[in-house]
Amino acid sequence: MANLQEKITWEPGIYQLETSDPVLAGPDGVDNLQGKQLANRTAYLKKQIDDLVSGALVAEYADRLKTPRNIAMTGDGKWNVTFDGSGNASAAMTLSDSGVAPGEYGIVTVDGKGRVTKARQMSGDDVPAHDWSKISTGKPTTLAGYGITDGASKTDLQNAVNGLVSGAPANLNTLQELAVAVNNDPKYSATVDGKLAGKADKATTLAGYGIADAASKSDLNSAVGSVVSLMPPNLITNSHMTQIDENAIPAGFSVIGGGVMIKAVHPYTKGYEGPYTDTKPANATASSPMNATPDNPFWFGVNYMGGRSERGGLSGGWGGMLNGGIMKITAPNQPRSPGFRSVFMGVKLPLSTNLVYFSAWFFVVKGSVGLGSDAGYIWDNKGMQFNPGVAIIDSKMTAAAPDGWYRYSGMVSISRVTTLGGPQFSLGVGEGDVEAYMALPYLAVPFNQNYMVSC
Repeated sequence: MANLQEKITWEPGIYQLETSDPVLAGPDGVDNLQGKQLANRTAYLKKQIDDLVSGALVAEYADRLKTPRNIAMTGDGKWNVTFDGSGNASAAMTLSDSGVAPGEYGIVTVDGKGRVTKARQMSGDDVPAHDWSKISTGKPTTLAGYGITDGASKTDLQNAVNGLVSGAPANLNTLQELAVAVNNDPKYSATVDGKLAGKADKATTLAGYGIADAASKSDLNSAVGSVVSLMPPNLITNSHMTQIDENAIPAGFSVIGGGVMIKAVHPYTKGYEGPYTDTKPANATASSPMNATPDNPFWFGVNYMGGRSERGGLSGGWGGMLNGGIMKITAPNQPRSPGFRSVFMGVKLPLSTNLVYFSAWFFVVKGSVGLGSDAGYIWDNKGMQFNPGVAIIDSKMTAAAPDGWYRYSGMVSISRVTTLGGPQFSLGVGEGDVEAYMALPYLAVPFNQNYMVSC
């Protein structure tokens, strides 16, 4: 008895045993063909994982830098921090000494940066000598004469006393009555301060108020981080459309029926992205994202990749990618005919799968595209018929979205009744003349029906 010989290769499909196949064992026997194909796939996937772990295969995303970097500042202030990209980093800055000892001074010297470079106490020589006896005439005799505006004159004091007494209640218009009101406490103010000191200070945290059953900001951040870390991988391996053939058709995608055509185009098309530059390029002459082309892009502004910058740059952006693309989908206006009008994503799913999570950006110039079970085709009692899908995305929807790009995100039903092992998720292309664009498609099998619906 011998083991099957495995090859590190991805088998395009798993052979289906037919009723007419003979019973034949051995290395090349048809009875062992399915096992060999599955073993080859397993060996291929194990090699990919081993290469990721060893570093032979570079992952597209990382949660930290391989080598942490030290960021420092010198000069009038010193500051440094080690940053590895795994989270925010901060540190206190220490100001450099100016050479003046700490203390209080009467005379200081300040440079152009506002730093005290010299300091000393005042001496008698710093104060002009003006003896009062030298002033022989013009001495004022009133507050106003000296320009004092916040002092009270004798008249002001008398009026204040009269107003206090006359405005007080009958039982509080004498000092004796006031003393009785404060319990004859000569330190009444200190007594009140002591009572107030026993009161709780105003807190700024949940713990400060003794609240133990509420979530803090750090608790919420941890919870969100846990959800993000559980996001399933994108089953569309060429989502960035960096792999294309000589006809610019992105690898893994395919079309069937009705004259549908696809190709990868530059992400500057229709303003999905714009040049990532500090100054506006000379060729960035597009008046709006809708009019943008690779040769005449739309410039969103300084350090701004456009309305979808949070998903990363596909071309020359902060995401570090230079050759990413988006998909252009076209179909002619021709009479309906039995058959497909679909774009397949090249994803093979288990036969039991009937619900997936899907998201992508869409710009529809004319016509529509659709998602759902058997989008683009359907079998009924009349045979193969066109099916627009359940979720329809048309030009009116994308025109109302920011910059004309509409993001679909949600659960999509798929058909279980398809070719076993074949692609089971498709994008339906609407009837009539169609021109649409799709960027960053993401497809995953959810853990449950409520998972990632709002992502």
